[in-house]
Amino acid sequence: MALELGMRVHDGHNFFGTVRFLGLIPESPHPSMQWVGVEWDSVTRGKYDGSIYDVRYFTCQQGAGSFVKPHKLTPCLTLGAAFARRYLGPQPATVKVSCSYVVRQTEGGVFENLRVVDLSGQTVYTGEETVEMGIALRCPNLSQLNLSDNAFTSWDQILSLLPGLHSLEWLNVSHNRLAAPTTSHLQFPQLTTLIANTTDCQWAGLNTVLFSFPNLLELQLTGNHFTTVELEGVPCLTNLSLALNSIGDWNEIVTLRTLPLQKLYLGGNSFTAIHSLDSTPGPHFPSLKFLSLKASQVKKWSSLEHLNQFPLLEEVQIQEWPLFDGLEDSDRRKLAIAWLPHIRKLNCSNISPEEREAAERFAVRRYSTFTDPPPLYARLRGVHGDLQPLADICLTPPRSDIRVVVEGDELADFTLDLGWSMTEFRTYLADALHCKPSELQILHSTPENYEVVLKEQDRRLFTYRMRDGDEIRVSRHSKQ
Repeated sequence: MALELGMRVHDGHNFFGTVRFLGLIPESPHPSMQWVGVEWDSVTRGKYDGSIYDVRYFTCQQGAGSFVKPHKLTPCLTLGAAFARRYLGPQPATVKVSCSYVVRQTEGGVFENLRVVDLSGQTVYTGEETVEMGIALRCPNLSQLNLSDNAFTSWDQILSLLPGLHSLEWLNVSHNRLAAPTTSHLQFPQLTTLIANTTDCQWAGLNTVLFSFPNLLELQLTGNHFTTVELEGVPCLTNLSLALNSIGDWNEIVTLRTLPLQKLYLGGNSFTAIHSLDSTPGPHFPSLKFLSLKASQVKKWSSLEHLNQFPLLEEVQIQEWPLFDGLEDSDRRKLAIAWLPHIRKLNCSNISPEEREAAERFAVRRYSTFTDPPPLYARLRGVHGDLQPLADICLTPPRSDIRVVVEGDELADFTLDLGWSMTEFRTYLADALHCKPSELQILHSTPENYEVVLKEQDRRLFTYRMRDGDEIRVSRHSKQ
């Protein structure tokens, strides 16, 4: 296919762009060579702003422009062409979806029972095609359509594909740079799931799009650089992801409080605290059961207390908070459980009644040493009573003054570690004596001339009740 101005192209390395110039560059070292000026979607792909050798051939952002040899570019596909490449094999009467599932093509190229179409990463850039090639005609009962990782440039292109797909419930358009739609008067009430991660969408354009999907239940908007939350037109929404954005103020999240959300994913945002909802009119997330806040920047213990304001919340994810820096992993979990009395599942792990009781008792002991303990301490002390901090007891076996004698000579500059197993001790001696572990005989000898051969390989040395003044006698023998 010949390249044309305005055509969408890719370089074979998952970079997409638009042809902005075709022709000669007389100032170059190869003045008779044909060149293609490309404005890439990514400003990190190119080197130029559309000019080269002090001559401007087109205009784009610095770093988004390149001048490329034609053979290094491949035109992107229409949706119909991508469908044909993906699903129409050498025998067009069938489409092999998996090893065990074959979809039959009826007369006229219609796939009556093809309900899931995956065209992700197929370099699709537009739905413009003849009616005979339209996906709605080919797949009249389509329920799921994956268009992620393609070269679409606007929501208008996406919306133009949907008329006629009366059974479509699930749509993924992630990783396409989608400009705002010009307008949206059509509605598709059957669509319940929209996945639009990393699409560079803005709230105004997105809300125009959402007008087309009045019955949306699930919406994924991960990685769109949002700093605010201005979501509108989704009265039925139960599952929302705003993870990996740049939302720094918890009050932006509070704007979602009246939605019937059951699951909310907010991980990877930049807010540093979770505020009280007391000053805002209700209801306050009346249906929320799951909340993911992992990799957020929360630094205040009161934020955990404020999570108790969600009346039905039973599962949270709070890994990688600066709040927990400096604490052992086990202590982080114990304190989080103690602060969250109604949570049943923390960081994907269920909380048993025994674990909760141990965590709360740990918190009482910890906060009993504080001059100004948090309100949590008084509540837990009322349940468990006054508990003093546990004594700091070291259970590590001590190093001892026990001589190790190898064939009559004491092993110099060596202190026996009673925490070693016999296998570890035997291996150490074999390395020092340059022999095989099986060639060593090891005895424990006391001043009272009591001797015992040490044979149990997994047994720890301290379990032999060795005392200062005892000896370990080592001899070598050849294995018969």
